[in-house]
Amino acid sequence: MTIQGDGTFVCRLAPAGFIATMLYPVLPGSVSGTWRITGKVITLTVTSTHNERLENGLASSTIVAFNGNTLALRSQGGMATFERRDPG
Repeated sequence: MTIQGDGTFVCRLAPAGFIATMLYPVLPGSVSGTWRITGKVITLTVTSTHNERLENGLASSTIVAFNGNTLALRSQGGMATFERRDPG
């Protein structure tokens, strides 16, 4: 996922696991849209998709930690940690 300072994001998605790739063999998809932070909650609003079918265009997670190059989020699906990478 790429989160930009202008309030936009892009996230590449791919099916995971042996069965998923056999039953749903498609090219990796992507979603993009806008983000906002209110208190400790980050909300992503999907405005565009590519090779993806969404049931809901809105996702929210609680920010557990944001230290240096690490962002940790908690949602109903569990925990996710993101590391900042050099764009080059």
